[in-house]
Amino acid sequence: MSISKYKTTKGEPRWLVEWRLPTRQKRKKAFRTEREARAFEAEVIAARSRGVIYDPRRGDAISTAFAYASWLETRQDVSAKVYRGYEDNWRLHVQPAFGAWPVTRIDRDSIQRWVNEMDVSPRTRRWLSRDM
Repeated sequence: MSISKYKTTKGEPRWLVEWRLPTRQKRKKAFRTEREARAFEAEVIAARSRGVIYDPRRGDAISTAFAYASWLETRQDVSAKVYRGYEDNWRLHVQPAFGAWPVTRIDRDSIQRWVNEMDVSPRTRRWLSRDM
């Protein structure tokens, strides 16, 4: 893994994180700040230690439902009640809206539209959108 600094054509600084997949293919991702680049590098290293391979090109192949199920399996630190709350929120609110979507298709605008269309109280809306 490596982080290198470069300048865009407009002269703005960017940081590029490069890493290799187990197949020895290189992947890279650019960030606006060094802090974001370091945080991403730490995520990739931590994922690799758990046996998860981060490949942004495979994002279209991964559904949100699969990503959620994978994430939920790693949540061993929560109580049974919190775990049930996650499952209920997923089943009732998130899965109908985003379950079949590829992970790479979900963006801030689609989430904001989803939150705005919710027919719930403001407190519930804040609580549900916090988990996304």
